Amino acid sequence: MSTVEDLVIQLGQLPVPHRLAAIDGAMLADVAAARAVDLRRPIALASLFALGVGMAGAGLPTGPASAQGSLTPFAASSPLMPSTLLGQTP
Repeated sequence: MSTVEDLVIQLGQLPVPHRLAAIDGAMLADVAAARAVDLRRPIALASLFALGVGMAGAGLPTGPASAQGSLTPFAASSPLMPSTLLGQTP
């Protein structure tokens, strides 16, 4: 056997430290404290901010909408062709 395997076997034969029993209680207390934080107010403020930004963005004047060409990749002069995307004309 190698030295590492001997060390693992020795480690497995050691008794479990008593301090490990307190880890579960401390972890559960931390989880309970994290759940106790009230997140309703920050979420409400974030949603109101998002609503305001959306309404402001919708109210800004824009240019008239115009239809683009067909985006089918099988057209003869497709704007999605690699040569077109690289700036070369087909």
